[in-house]
Amino acid sequence: MGIYHASNDGAVVAVAALFPILLTQNLLGSYSDIGLLTLVALFITVLSQILFGAWSDRASPRILLPAGMLIIGTASLLTSRADSFLVLLVLVALARVGASFYHPIGISWVGKRFKKDLDHAMGFQSAAGDLGVILAFASSGYLGLVYGWQAPFLLWGGVALVAALVGYLLTGGIEEPQRVDRREPIYWASILRRVFPWIPPLAIGGAAYIITVSFGNSFLVQRLEFGEDVANLVIALWIGAGVFAAYYFGRISRILGRFRSLAGAFLLIGLLALVISAAPPSYVILPTFVVFGVAVFITYPALFSFISEATEDRIGGTTFGVVFGFQLVGGAIAGYTAGIVADLWGIHTPFLLLAALGFLAFFLLMALAPRKVRNRGSIPAPAVRPSR
Repeated sequence: MGIYHASNDGAVVAVAALFPILLTQNLLGSYSDIGLLTLVALFITVLSQILFGAWSDRASPRILLPAGMLIIGTASLLTSRADSFLVLLVLVALARVGASFYHPIGISWVGKRFKKDLDHAMGFQSAAGDLGVILAFASSGYLGLVYGWQAPFLLWGGVALVAALVGYLLTGGIEEPQRVDRREPIYWASILRRVFPWIPPLAIGGAAYIITVSFGNSFLVQRLEFGEDVANLVIALWIGAGVFAAYYFGRISRILGRFRSLAGAFLLIGLLALVISAAPPSYVILPTFVVFGVAVFITYPALFSFISEATEDRIGGTTFGVVFGFQLVGGAIAGYTAGIVADLWGIHTPFLLLAALGFLAFFLLMALAPRKVRNRGSIPAPAVRPSR
C-alpha cells in the first residue's frame, strides 16, 4: 500500500509544486487560475471516488489499484506536452480520475486488515503518501528550473507506471477482503449517520492541505522573496514534519488519546496559520511550518481511524469513497475561494481563511463528537440498523 500511496500522491501533487513556475510560463494566468484548476480537479476526484469506492466492494482491489496508477502515469506523461491552460486543466483532471482509486480502495483495505493495530497502520500508510508529496515538492522546483517545467511530469509519470507493476506483483500474496453481493443494496443514509461527526473536520482538513499545497510556495516567493526551489523545499519540510508525526501517530494516540490529538491539532492549525499569514522572518517561519505540518497531518490518521471504526467491513470502500468526497469538496471550495481572495487582497489571505477554518473545526469537534469519545479518546461507534 505504501508504494501505491507514495506514487499516487507524489504524481498528482507535482503540478502544485510547479505553480510558481507555471505562472511565469503563461500556462497559469493568475491565482484564480490556480483556484479554478484545484476546484475542477477535486470535483472530478469527488465523483470518481464515490464511484470507485462503491465498485471496490464488489471487485478486486488488487486489480483496481494498479489500474488507477496506469491512468495517473499516462496523464502525467501527456501533461508534459500541454501548451495552454485548457489542455493543462483537462490532463490534470484525467490524472485525478486515476488518483481516485487509491484513497477509498487502499485505505479501506488497510482498515479491514489491521483492526488490532488500526492507529499504527493508518499512520504508516498516511506517512507513505506524505513521503511521495515530499519527494514531489523537493524535486519538482529544482527540476522545473534546471530542465524545464515538463521534467517533473515525465519523472512522476514514469514512477506511477512502475508502481502499477510493482504494486500488483507485491500484493499477490495478500488476502483480499470479502466482496459484497452485487444484489445487496447500499444504505447511504446509514453510512452518513455513522460518520457524520467526522465529516466537517475531514472537509476542513482537506482545505488545510489544499490551501497550503496550492498557495504556500507562491506565498513564500511573493512575500518572503524565496526562490521557487527554496519555497518548495519549505513545503517539503512542512510535509516531512507531517510524515514523522503520522508515522508515529499510534504512539501519539496512546499517550494523548486519539480525540485529544485531533482536537488539539485543529486548534494549532488555526493559531499557526495566523502566524504564517503575518509573513514573519525566516527564522520564525521555518519552525512554524514544521509544527504546522505536524498539526495538519495528524488529523488524517486520527479521522481515518474513527471512520474505520464507525463503518462495516463489507462496505468499507463505499464509506471511504463517500467521506473522501466531503474531504475533497472542502478542499475544492477552500482552494477556489483562496485563489479569489489572494487576487483581491494578497497572497497572505489564504492563510487567514485557513486560520478561521482551523478554529471552526476545533469548535465543531467539541460540539459534534459523542461525549464518550471526547472523554475516553476512541470508542467504536454503535451499530446502526439500515433503514428499509
